[in-house]
Amino acid sequence: MAFITNLRIALSGLLLALPLALVRPAAAQTEQASPIDIIHYKINAELLPDAHTLKAQATVTLKALKPTQSAVLEMNGSLAISSVKAADGKTALQFIQDKVNELNVRINLGRLYDAGSDTTLIFEYAGPLATPEGGPI
Repeated sequence: MAFITNLRIALSGLLLALPLALVRPAAAQTEQASPIDIIHYKINAELLPDAHTLKAQATVTLKALKPTQSAVLEMNGSLAISSVKAADGKTALQFIQDKVNELNVRINLGRLYDAGSDTTLIFEYAGPLATPEGGPI
């Protein structure tokens, strides 16, 4: 029974943190004026308790605050991004995930977005239920 209670507490904390995993511009961007603002996100997550893992898809809509062709977002270090796609769900975008130092993902948006324009990205990711640094919850 204690295991189930601890799992519920851990999962509650994780689910509360999930929206923040992909929706905050990375700290390096916020020290300077970030070129993007997150205006909407939707996360579909599947918890796999037997494997103590999570699989998820996040749809994130960004607004360019100034002309930009890339975005940097924070990402939990224990979660591995397998793909980032454009709004059409087909166009794969290039990305680099730093799971060690900066705990972020840098996405090449594929073109220059003018200030005030929106774009939607679809992230596929998975990993163990763990702390941002990669340790177990």
